[in-house]
Amino acid sequence: MLPSKMSLSERIGVLLFELIPLAIKKFFLTLKHTPLLFAFLIVSFSSTVYLFYGQFEPAGIGILVGVLACLVLALLAGIIFLFTKNYEAPEIDIKKPKFKLTVLIIYFLFLAIASTHGINGLDLLQYIPGSEALTRFFSTQLPQFLQHSFQMSGETAEGISGAVSQLILLVLIPLTVFKMIFKYRYRDMGISIRFWWLGVTLMLIYTCTELTGSLIFFGSAYLNRAFLLDFAFMFAYAGITEEFFFRGLMQPHFEKLSKNKLNGVVLTSIVFALAHVPIRIHMIGFEPLLVLTSCLGIPAIGALFAGYLYLKTRSLAPGALIHAWFDVSLFAFLSMGLG
Repeated sequence: MLPSKMSLSERIGVLLFELIPLAIKKFFLTLKHTPLLFAFLIVSFSSTVYLFYGQFEPAGIGILVGVLACLVLALLAGIIFLFTKNYEAPEIDIKKPKFKLTVLIIYFLFLAIASTHGINGLDLLQYIPGSEALTRFFSTQLPQFLQHSFQMSGETAEGISGAVSQLILLVLIPLTVFKMIFKYRYRDMGISIRFWWLGVTLMLIYTCTELTGSLIFFGSAYLNRAFLLDFAFMFAYAGITEEFFFRGLMQPHFEKLSKNKLNGVVLTSIVFALAHVPIRIHMIGFEPLLVLTSCLGIPAIGALFAGYLYLKTRSLAPGALIHAWFDVSLFAFLSMGLG
């Protein structure tokens, strides 16, 4: 941290000529000692540029947007490093990591299979006895109950049902297993509000870059009236749930089994990216290259960023905040650019 008695000009000088060069040097040293991270960044960067390439006219604008999207996340990662470089994140004591990671992977595969429900030619639930009833409850019965009991619109009922299913499947069930059976403490799973202010700081910085990008590329920038409501929904639907399951539970086990903790972050990010395959097929169709690049692009880089944030803080609070904020603002940004 910077000394409190320094003047503003001195603080800026230290930031520009000491801390930022230190962060850049640390980044390249990390790449040198973590080839898996280097390969992951190349694939994710290429996927992001390819994805944006066909979305804008002229195509060069798409490439520029893709590059800038990656640079923004790199900027935020640098900010995380600067704010946490003097903080020693607590170690998580994990016993039998192979067994517990196997449990998580098997459960993840079940959820991935369940998410294929409704995709023609890829509905795998028929091979798992009893799973169709669970999916039918969340996709049909619960929305109908909410719609008729609380006079909700069909879209609202489906959204709430989706958030409830995410909270049950990605938080409540694994939390119960790891707390009651494996005897994990809440802090071992990242359940903490530590560094919440860092999440808010990252949200503000990211919003400034997003609005600036909108002004430059589209000539206008706005936040719709329901933005905060959308954020609250996304915080429950994706922020809390996905950060808990992938970062709070899965990532520490990958870290434990890896020689380098960053390898654990990368492996978790790959699993997170692949979790988006069914929904991308549902949205895009059976377009293998487009589906793969859409998963290994922004979702993968965002997962790497969230994983690094959790590695440095061991708190789910900042990651859940920026995850939800990123999802909502990204959709708003894309809707401006793609109509």
